[in-house]
Amino acid sequence: MKNKLYSTARRKKENIINLFPNYFKKIGIALMLLGLIPAGFISQTDFAFVKLIPKDVMKLITIDLCLVGLLLMAWAKDKIEDEMTMYMRLKAIEWTFMYAVIYVIIAPLLDRILNTSSITDINSKGLIVMMVTVYLIQFNIQKKLQ
Repeated sequence: MKNKLYSTARRKKENIINLFPNYFKKIGIALMLLGLIPAGFISQTDFAFVKLIPKDVMKLITIDLCLVGLLLMAWAKDKIEDEMTMYMRLKAIEWTFMYAVIYVIIAPLLDRILNTSSITDINSKGLIVMMVTVYLIQFNIQKKLQ
């Protein structure tokens, strides 16, 4: 009869979540700044070369760079990555998911109650940026409390 227990090495291998190396946090911050600084500069200036880039395209590039930067920061390892940080990541994802569901349900209702004009649609990129941001905030709060 075969032993149903896994070897220690196999159990460790199966429990590993593949995260990016720690230096990807810095790359994520750089990508966010790369998206936000030019967007802020272009919105405040009125030079002729600024009119070459439509505002919709600039908004799309800014949101995409911020989203990729946030994702790299969220998916990067900490300097010390152990079971406790994995547990904190799981708890942060749990809170983020609950916050997103509540936000999607309550935001249109509050908009209707306070604005009385129309219910605004929640776009997907905005929701994902909000979720990754809430995850990073929640994860960092949990690290500070531990």
